[in-house]
Amino acid sequence: DYYIAAGFSGHGFMMAPAVAEMVADLVTKGRTDLPVDWYDPYRFERGELRGQALQMG
Repeated sequence: DYYIAAGFSGHGFMMAPAVAEMVADLVTKGRTDLPVDWYDPYRFERGELRGQALQMG
């Protein structure tokens, strides 16, 4: 199996610790306590488009 966490633009360094914890939880336990609904690729099909929650810089 392969797991890819990508597409963070220039914010990958800042987000890497949380994403690593989230992916490790999902791979080892099949679930995570972190809020992952924003990363669900099927949110677009459901029409769950969201605006920008945080702006850096």
